[in-house]
Amino acid sequence: MAIPEPHELPAASWRARLGALKSRQVPDDDPRVKDARAALAYWRGRRALDEQTLADLDDDRKRDLVAYITGEAVKA
Repeated sequence: MAIPEPHELPAASWRARLGALKSRQVPDDDPRVKDARAALAYWRGRRALDEQTLADLDDDRKRDLVAYITGEAVKA
C-alpha cells in the first residue's frame, strides 16, 4: 500500500497514524514514522503560511521566503 501524500490526509489523520506507530514501538528511523513526521511538518508550515499571511507579504518577501523554503537562500 502506497503512503499518501501529505496533502491527501488531514493533519489529524497523520497524528493518529504516528501515534499508532509509536504505540507499537515502531522506531523513529522507520519510513512510515518519517513519512508521518514529514506530513505533520507540511501541515505546520501550511497553517503558518495561511492566506492572510501570504497576502500581507510583498513580492520581495515572498521571494525571500520561497528561497528559504527551497534552500536557495544565501546564509549570512
